[in-house]
Amino acid sequence: MPVDHLGGELPSGRSFFVPAPPQIGEVRSQFSTLKEGDSGTVSKNHVQMSVGFALVAVFSGVAYVFTKSTAAMVVAMLFFAFAVLRALNTKRFECNYVGDQGFARFRVGTKDETTHGLEGGVFTFKEAEHLYTNVIETQGLLPFYGQNAMYQWVPGGTLRARVSILTDQYDPREKPTAEDLICFLRAAERSWTDSLFESAKAAIQSGNVVEFPYRKGGKLTLSGTDLTMPGSTKAVSIADIHRVVHTAGDVLLADSSNNTIWKGDSFHFANLMLFEELLIQLHGFSSNGSGLER
Repeated sequence: MPVDHLGGELPSGRSFFVPAPPQIGEVRSQFSTLKEGDSGTVSKNHVQMSVGFALVAVFSGVAYVFTKSTAAMVVAMLFFAFAVLRALNTKRFECNYVGDQGFARFRVGTKDETTHGLEGGVFTFKEAEHLYTNVIETQGLLPFYGQNAMYQWVPGGTLRARVSILTDQYDPREKPTAEDLICFLRAAERSWTDSLFESAKAAIQSGNVVEFPYRKGGKLTLSGTDLTMPGSTKAVSIADIHRVVHTAGDVLLADSSNNTIWKGDSFHFANLMLFEELLIQLHGFSSNGSGLER
């Protein structure tokens, strides 16, 4: 039975205007903001009116430059505002899927300026080796607290992202809904991690290490007994690590006395969820909401 990106039942009456592509494998979760009966296109009249408002604003602005007429300036400002409001009122719809081999995202009604590298709508996990995630806090910049999240899937041997997706601003103190982009991305991150986990676990159990590149330089390596931090050749026993704190922008490893063993930028830490999952499954850590602890 199909579920949404929070694992709940899909709301009735939703239209998935593009079917799930076979390249992403078995669909784990999906969602659509288009309700049955709504139009999935932008009307010609809507576009014409937006363009018309914008042209009036431009001509009025030009008239003001030459005449310094207050009336022309007022008209230019009003019609510019009408054009912006009309554009913002454009119907926007999205349907997306997370599969066990990739994900897909399809949108109509607006040009997507927050997603790069997904022009065809489909991304398969085999196209990248690392996932970097970042949370950007906007507290103090706006009259309310909010965050944006950036997810980048990057192939091996390069720092250039294959796919980059930035969410709209959201309030992490509020419970997200299934249509929120952050829920889609978290579901994609979970599926990505699951696709890597068994091979990483087998590598450690066979005496090898798993490497987590750090984009500021170096890499973190994890074995069955210890860690080696970026920029260091000295191994740290995993038994000495009691907490992993993962906050907006930072990841910190601490000992039983809360002394910092290592601190880094989470956006430069590849496959952070996989690292945490290996600590949980192989080294007895548990999740506490803001990271891990023994």
